[in-house]
Amino acid sequence: MRMDKEFRTIAQGDIPLHEAFFAPERLLSEGGVDPLVRGLFASSLKKPESHQLLNKELTEKLFKRSDDVALDLASVNIQRARDHGLPGYMAYRKWCNLTVADTWEKLAIDIPDVGVIQKLRELYGHPANIDLWVGGITEKKLPDALVGPTFSCIIADQFKRLRDGDRFYYENPGVFTQLQLHQIRKITLGKVLCHNGDDIDRVQNDVFTFVGNNTKQYKECSSLNDINLKMWMSCCDSTCAARDEGGLSETQKRKRRTVRKYTRGEDKCKFDGKEFGHMERWNAERCVICECRNTKVWCTTTTDCGKE
Repeated sequence: MRMDKEFRTIAQGDIPLHEAFFAPERLLSEGGVDPLVRGLFASSLKKPESHQLLNKELTEKLFKRSDDVALDLASVNIQRARDHGLPGYMAYRKWCNLTVADTWEKLAIDIPDVGVIQKLRELYGHPANIDLWVGGITEKKLPDALVGPTFSCIIADQFKRLRDGDRFYYENPGVFTQLQLHQIRKITLGKVLCHNGDDIDRVQNDVFTFVGNNTKQYKECSSLNDINLKMWMSCCDSTCAARDEGGLSETQKRKRRTVRKYTRGEDKCKFDGKEFGHMERWNAERCVICECRNTKVWCTTTTDCGKE
C-alpha cells in the first residue's frame, strides 16, 4: 500500500510486490519513499493461514519483472538450506531444547493442522526428514508472535550473537554515559522515520502496531520524545582544555586528554555526606542525576522524566 499524508491511497495507486522489485524509477516518479513507509506502518498484516503461508506474490511472481520465469521463494529457501548443509527441522528443535517428534502423531502437537501434517507425510515420509524452513514456518505460533518456538529460538540466539559480537554496540561498558544512554533509549523507530522521511509528520507510538486509518490515532512527530544532545557536552573538560591547550597540535591535545583520563581515577567527590568515585553516577533526587568528575559534582535535571 502507498498512502499520502491523510493516510489515503495515493493517485498512482498501490503497487504489487512483484512490480516493485528492480523498479527504483517508480520511487522518483510516484511520490518517493514516504508513501511506501506510511503503507507499512499504517496497514495491517495479513493473517497467515495454514493453506497459504506465503503470499502468491512470493511463490508465483517473485522477480517476474526481471526474469524470464518467475521464482518461488519457498522453493528457493528450501534449496538454500540444502546448499549450505543445514541440519533438518528436528535437529534444530533438539538444539533448542524442544521436543523432538519421531512419529507424525507426536508432530501434530506442534503442527496441529491435519492437512499440513498429511502433506508433510506424503513429501517427507518421516518427521526427521523435514527441512528446517518448512517445519519452522508450519509449526504453531507462539502467543502474540509471528513465528513458532523453533524460529523464535534461532532468531533470539542470532540477535544475541550480533549484540555480543559487536564491539560498537551502544550498551557496551564505557561507550556512553548513563545520561547519554537514557537519551538514546527514548528514541523510537517512529521518531527515526519522522527525522528521515521527506514529509512524514505523524506516526503512532509503536510503528509495529496497527492503529487504523483514522488520522486522530497518529501523533504529530513534534510530540514524540527527542534526543537531548546536551548530554554529550563535556562542559568541564572543554573549558579546561580551552584554557591550557592553546597552541598545541591536535596530536598533543589527544595525548594530554588521554593522560588526563587515566591519571584521575583516584579523584573522589563528596555529596550530601557521602563519597563517590570518579565517573560514578547517582540519583540525587527524582529527575536529577549527578556524576563525579575529577573531584567536581555535575548534576543534570531530566525535565521529561516524569512523563515516561
